[in-house]
Amino acid sequence: MTIQQVQYILEVSQTGSISRAASNLFLAQSNLSSAIRSLEQELGFPIFTRSNRGIQPTEQGLLVLEQAGYMWECYQKMRQASAIQTTAHIRIGGAPYTPVCEAYNRLCEAYQDYERLDFSYVILPIEEMIEKLYLSLLDLGLFMVSPDAREAF
Repeated sequence: MTIQQVQYILEVSQTGSISRAASNLFLAQSNLSSAIRSLEQELGFPIFTRSNRGIQPTEQGLLVLEQAGYMWECYQKMRQASAIQTTAHIRIGGAPYTPVCEAYNRLCEAYQDYERLDFSYVILPIEEMIEKLYLSLLDLGLFMVSPDAREAF
């Protein structure tokens, strides 16, 4: 059984007609009938009785359609869940220095149109920032080193 066959039998059940269901599903009537017959063969019993007045579910078919409804609902929820994108939280620490704060502001401005990015910023002394980076409590540390102090790093 495929999710496509589940969709097909639910549409046939709702419309009460293979031809209307085929039209709604943008299928040839013969292809839809073939898919339903294939499912009925797989299950070992007819899901629908066919007549000149349309199509009706059999007693066993009603049970199949009930379960198919649950399956279709679960399938739709899974598709919705896969469409949900998580937000990336980027934790940044910065030295208490105006150019560093300005660099953070420029970063936020550059990525302001990205709905799935969430920046947070905390001002920290360099030693504490390095410790938090080491402990993975920050994702990025921003600080500036004066030309005279570069040899220390």
